[in-house]
Amino acid sequence: MLAECREMCARAGDARGEAMTAYALGEICRWRGDERAALDHFTACYAMLSRLNQPVWSARTREQIARSRAALGELGA
Repeated sequence: MLAECREMCARAGDARGEAMTAYALGEICRWRGDERAALDHFTACYAMLSRLNQPVWSARTREQIARSRAALGELGA
C-alpha cells in the first residue's frame, strides 16, 4: 500500500510526499529484517530530499543510511 502511495505522490509531483513515503518504506523493511531494501529506500529518500529544503529530514535520513550501511557491514555484505 505504501508503494502505491509513493507512486501516487510521484505522479502528482509531490516530491516531499514521495520522499516521506520512501522513508516509511525503509523503516518497514528494517523492521522486517531486510536491511538492503531499507538502505535502498533511505537512499532514494535522501536523493529526493536533496532537491528540497528539508534539513531535519535530510539529517535523519543520512543517519538511517549510515545505520543501514553499518548493519550490512556487520553482516558481511
